[in-house]
Amino acid sequence: MNATTPLAIPGVDVLIVGAGPVGATLALLLQGSGRSVALLEARAGAATDARTLALSYGSRLTLEEIGVWDDSLNATSIAAIHVSHRGAFGRTLLSCRDAQVPALGYVLSYAKLQQALDRRLDASQVAMVRGASVEGIAGGEGEMRVNHLEREAPTEAPDKPYEGEEVQYPVEGLAVARQREEARRG
Repeated sequence: MNATTPLAIPGVDVLIVGAGPVGATLALLLQGSGRSVALLEARAGAATDARTLALSYGSRLTLEEIGVWDDSLNATSIAAIHVSHRGAFGRTLLSCRDAQVPALGYVLSYAKLQQALDRRLDASQVAMVRGASVEGIAGGEGEMRVNHLEREAPTEAPDKPYEGEEVQYPVEGLAVARQREEARRG
C-alpha cells in the first residue's frame, strides 16, 4: 500500500522516517509483528545512488530473512580483512575460515540493494508515503505528532524544495502501544 498522497494512518504503532536500507529493513521485519507500520521517505523515485556498501555477514542473514538477498545484488564476498598500520609494529588478520562463516561480509551497490528493498516494500503491507520531508516531531502524553510536507509529484531532482500541504500523523506513544498489547493478552 504505497502512495504519494496523504494516508489516513490513525494510531500507527511504529512510524519510521526514512526508507533507506535500515528503515526499509526495519519496516519489513516489523510487518508480521502485529503492530501497524508506516514509512515516510524523502526520495520520490527510484534509488540511483552510486555509493558502494560493505555489509556484515549478519546483515546478509537479516536481508535473507525478509526475502531481499539474492544473486541479483551481485555482492562480492569479503573472505579476509588485514588490519595494519604502515611503518608500525603488528598486524591483525581476520578470516571467514577462522570465524567459521562463509564470508565476513559483502560489498555491493547501494542502488541495487535499495531497489530490491523498494520492490519488497511495494509487495508488502507497509503503508508508505514517498516524497515526504519531515518538518518536525513533537511528543505529548501517550502520543507523538509527526509533521511533514509532501511533494505533489515525484521529481528527478532530490534537492528540489518540497511543495505541498503540511500533513500531521498522530503516532501512539510506546506506553499506549504496550497497554494495548497487555489488554489483548488479557
